Amino acid sequence: MHYLKSLLLCLFVVLSSFANAQDTSAQNIVKRNLDLIESYLNARIPKPAFSYWASVDFLVFLTGIPSSTGGDYGGRYAPDATDLAYWKSWFEKNKLNISWDQERKVIILHKEVTPPKN
Repeated sequence: MHYLKSLLLCLFVVLSSFANAQDTSAQNIVKRNLDLIESYLNARIPKPAFSYWASVDFLVFLTGIPSSTGGDYGGRYAPDATDLAYWKSWFEKNKLNISWDQERKVIILHKEVTPPKN
């Protein structure tokens, strides 16, 4: 009987660790895009625009936070340090709410919203 209890306890601990394991694939993808924009902002010699626009579009779509620099008739302006700070802040608050869907090759944002009390 004691053996059975020990076995069940070990099984519970192992299963709990799997349930609490965080898949960091999605976090790594977001971090890589944040790092790309940060390296662009810290560069002394400007890099070609095409190297970071995909990251900007990705972060705007994921976070819902638009780049504050906007643009004009010539196109969009490069993101600035304020944009990066907002996106990093969003990531820190939400990194446990994103996961990677290997089958569909997409990041899933798990979001809980409490409805207003009417």
